[in-house]
Amino acid sequence: MLGTALLPNYLEAQTRWPLTEQTAFLEECAKSSEGQNALCSCMLEQIMEKYPTVAQAEKITDAEMQTIAEHCINKTQWPLDEQAAFIKSCQEGAKDNSNAVPLCSCMLPKIMKLYPDAKDVDKLTNEQVDKMLEECSK
Repeated sequence: MLGTALLPNYLEAQTRWPLTEQTAFLEECAKSSEGQNALCSCMLEQIMEKYPTVAQAEKITDAEMQTIAEHCINKTQWPLDEQAAFIKSCQEGAKDNSNAVPLCSCMLPKIMKLYPDAKDVDKLTNEQVDKMLEECSK
C-alpha cells in the first residue's frame, strides 16, 4: 500500500532526531495514550518542528505538551481505525525494518493533510510517496 516497497530505500537516511529517540517517544506516547498512534505521530512532528534537537525538546513544559496534544486531537481527521490500518500496512511494507515506526508515523499526518478523507488515499501517487519519504528521512 502507498508505495511501501519504496520505504527500505529511505529508512537508513539521516533524520532530524535520531530514529531511536523518535521510536522511544512514539512507543512511550502510545503506551500513555492507549495506542493512539496517529495522535503520537502528530505530536512528534509538532515537537520536532519546534525543537530541532532532543536536548531542546527536554525543556518542553507540561502545559505546552498539552497544547500540542489538543492541537493534534483537533487536527486528526481520519477515523482511528483508518489511521491504525495505514500504520500497520506501512510497517509491514517496510519488511520488519526497525526504522519503520518513525518513518510511517511521520508520513501519516502528511497523507492525512493531503487527503483529509481516508477514502481518497488511493489517489496518492508514487511521486507524492517519494517526496514524503524523502521529507521524513531527513
